[in-house]
Amino acid sequence: MSNTSVLVLKDAFRSKILNNIKETGVYESTVMPEDVPLYSGWKVIDPLTDQLSCLRVLVPFRELLNGIEGISKSTARKMPDKAVWFTLLVDQNASEYEANIPEWDSRFVPDPQHINLLIDVLMTPLKNGYGRGYYGWGEAGVGKTSTALWLMSLLRMACVHMNCRPSMEVEEFFLSQIAVDGKWTQQAGPIMNAVLHDWPILIDELDLAPSEFWPALNNLIEGRRYAVPSYPGKQLQAKSCFRVIGFGNTGPSGSEIGSFAGRSQIDASVWDRFYKDYYGTLTASALSAIISANFGDKISSDTAKRISAFTVSLNKAAASGEFPELLSPRGLIAMCSMFIRNENSVRSPLLYAVGTVIGGVLDDSSNLETLLNIYCLEICEQAKTVNEIQKEWKARFCAPLKQSSDSASEESANTEGTVTSGDADPDNSVSADEHSTQAA
Repeated sequence: MSNTSVLVLKDAFRSKILNNIKETGVYESTVMPEDVPLYSGWKVIDPLTDQLSCLRVLVPFRELLNGIEGISKSTARKMPDKAVWFTLLVDQNASEYEANIPEWDSRFVPDPQHINLLIDVLMTPLKNGYGRGYYGWGEAGVGKTSTALWLMSLLRMACVHMNCRPSMEVEEFFLSQIAVDGKWTQQAGPIMNAVLHDWPILIDELDLAPSEFWPALNNLIEGRRYAVPSYPGKQLQAKSCFRVIGFGNTGPSGSEIGSFAGRSQIDASVWDRFYKDYYGTLTASALSAIISANFGDKISSDTAKRISAFTVSLNKAAASGEFPELLSPRGLIAMCSMFIRNENSVRSPLLYAVGTVIGGVLDDSSNLETLLNIYCLEICEQAKTVNEIQKEWKARFCAPLKQSSDSASEESANTEGTVTSGDADPDNSVSADEHSTQAA
């Protein structure tokens, strides 16, 4: 076996694990061991291949975080201190397992309450008739999928990840048809692949799944047998580690977040098999932390706070129907990136970045007025009228004047008396909010 983890374990933590495994022993099984002491080892046998896939060890989650390079003590301290199975080694022949371990995003820090519930779901062995899935719902970009991927990447847990779409057929979840040497053949789809390997499956936009899919999902979640359509004689039955981790924008009561329209007609028997976990709108401090994690000192803390306050106010306007579009954390990162890229190229780089990311809804004058009002209130560090901001909006593409004093004086002498009031730039200086950010 070889260490294939992209995470860097601290030497002291690795030594402690290896020494304790010798004392507590190692279990070899296709199913998750129960009621075993901490630091027990588990040689995981893949039920599909009947071959060794990896070596896991049962460790306290907080201790695991403290044993990984690059994770702060404050982050570890906030997380639940529950026992988790951590993949220490992957067998050198288990290439498929290794390929399905999510990549770790060191910049992302999830909400501990979501991690706590996901650990409970993933670490409770599936028992026939009593399994439960997980459904996280909330606005786009609030970190639903990222939270699950973050946890599984830290645990080095292989999983299948897929997206639903409105036009999907139920068969696509289980089987796909591919051409090999001119002949059509069947290939395991994402659900079948996860069940056969006994891995969790992450399903984005689960609220878009066709209604016929839910009865099959119910059986698999509970560990009951399910006969696969178009696959005669083949029945699936989930084992101890299979889980359905789903995400969507539609709530269990049929309510929807933002402008997303998912399938809201999901009956009570389905929801009874899921833990429901709501991902609320991110606070200004959480958004500032996202900016800091992604851009560091390229954006000053003061500017990050004002951008975050702008984002919160804009999203409140969207929630109340005053503005047609939410600014997700994903959009926020794109906006900050565009701001940095254009800081020395346009007159008002931050206003330019805002318009670039949200430009699709600004063809309506009332939308633009709402946006500029919020921008004026939250972004500008000194009082400005909306009229002044509108002038900056019109001039935001003009290059800022960054000439030396000599060349500026010379140009001024050459052009003195030739510029009429109608030709004058409405704002030939960088705005107050730009001055505070160009030092970032």
